[in-house]
Amino acid sequence: SAPANTMSIEYTGGDDLIVENNTIVDNYHGILIASQGNATIRDNVISGNGYQGIKVAGGQAKDNNIVIESNTISNNGQNGTLIQDTGNSSFTGEITQNNIVDNSDFGVANQHPDVVIDATSNWWGATNGPGGDLNGNGSAVTGPVSVDPATISLDDGSVSLTQDFLGVVEDSQNVTLNGTSDATFSFDSESV
Repeated sequence: SAPANTMSIEYTGGDDLIVENNTIVDNYHGILIASQGNATIRDNVISGNGYQGIKVAGGQAKDNNIVIESNTISNNGQNGTLIQDTGNSSFTGEITQNNIVDNSDFGVANQHPDVVIDATSNWWGATNGPGGDLNGNGSAVTGPVSVDPATISLDDGSVSLTQDFLGVVEDSQNVTLNGTSDATFSFDSESV
């Protein structure tokens, strides 16, 4: 069953919010943003909360700029991050460099139809990226979300995977990674 109706951190107004270097577990929602203002959530473990790991409440968080970076957001009872419709297109959200895995419904659920959430360079639990509205096998995403599961750049015949990941790269080079690794693979331009 879900924990009692408590939030570990509930932001209802005031100056800009920074939530940094915390372990946020076993709450109703891990973090609730229910006010106008900017919020930065970084370097936290947000796990095992009954409903949302992070919830941006619609109607209350109108003009926010939300940055969620370098967190582990996992094993939450519904969504890793839920962004409700704020009713204002000036709202912006960036979710980057996080480990978003094993949340019951979605890793990222964006219910705001007019705002695309930038969720690039996250680890979704699978080397082919997130599932849900997308075609990967990792944590699901839904709604207008821009996702780039592994930042890949081609420069003079090399492919640089700039995301930390664990898994198998299936290609003619047959490379297997056995741990979290920053990796650069070089291929001739015909096999890329």
